Amino acid sequence: MICSPDSALARLILPAATLLCLSLTPAVTVAQTAAPAPAPGDPLQAATDKIAPKLSRLALRRGKVTFRLSEAARVTVKAGRVKRTVHARAGRTTLQLKGVRGGRVRLKVSVVDAAGNRAAASRVVKM
Repeated sequence: MICSPDSALARLILPAATLLCLSLTPAVTVAQTAAPAPAPGDPLQAATDKIAPKLSRLALRRGKVTFRLSEAARVTVKAGRVKRTVHARAGRTTLQLKGVRGGRVRLKVSVVDAAGNRAAASRVVKM
């Protein structure tokens, strides 16, 4: 069997993505080469995500921060001098912040999903 994508005949007749295979019998086989589709949990699929995660219902009460996320992401919460980073699922999340003093506190939350899309929120709250 003779298979060569570099032969002069293959370059003239067939496009670059095909491979010409000839045997000594009169039968001719042409095989197409195609890349497989990525699996659902594949990191290549996450790289095609262009939508930033949505952060909503952000609140600080009694040293606990609550918020909702539209998709799983890494969340960094900063309240005064206290900073905490967690990996949160989609839906409601509650975090305990130890060391936050009462009074007016600036609450900053930044969110980064698996594809690198960013979202952020900032609020001044009384505690």
